[in-house]
Amino acid sequence: MSDPRQEWHQALEPTPECISIERLGDERTAAEREHLATCPRCQAEVALFDGFRGDPVSAHELRDGEWIASELRRRAEVPSNVKAFRTRRFSGLAAAAAAVIVFGTAYWMENREPSIGTAIPTEQVYRSTRIEGLTPSGDLPEAPRTLQWTAVSGASTYTVELSSVDKTVLWSADTAGTSINLPAAAMAQFAPGKALLWKVTARRGTNILATSDIQRLRVALQSTRRSQS
Repeated sequence: MSDPRQEWHQALEPTPECISIERLGDERTAAEREHLATCPRCQAEVALFDGFRGDPVSAHELRDGEWIASELRRRAEVPSNVKAFRTRRFSGLAAAAAAVIVFGTAYWMENREPSIGTAIPTEQVYRSTRIEGLTPSGDLPEAPRTLQWTAVSGASTYTVELSSVDKTVLWSADTAGTSINLPAAAMAQFAPGKALLWKVTARRGTNILATSDIQRLRVALQSTRRSQS
């Protein structure tokens, strides 16, 4: 069985075709682009280089960079064979560090919680309060003409929905007030003994501020019989 660690080290070993550190920021030739597409070591070094180049440099990072530059100048005086060994070792560590950064960033992006203000067009839901005071509810002598509720602070519009018990929306409308008159088509849905549901959603722009509990309405059968007698 092959040793995964040995295969990993072999994959990160530099080859004569590998892009030198000095050329990471330069425009690459066709041969270099072709090599970069299949070389894990060069891919990791380019990712690390682009990350350092794209991020703003803090004072702490600037001091670290000055120390690294001075250390590199000092080490440039060591024998060439020792310097070559250290260069290969540093390149391998840099490639490993870049791989950790790339995979760690990908994992964080995949598992992080969505935040308010995301660029993806979506409807933010707050629902910090419930809409209270919904009237009418329960059994009624006749079909209601008006639905009412209590105002929610900050709401600009309210969406009212009238639906059947299987949650099929029969009628809906928006209003800026805390009551709405039902049109004739909505009132006609109240057949005697037929239960209907209604609810209200408070909005500010595209954001949902609060929702109400679902209220059940029904025109009582006995009231219809009395009216016919």
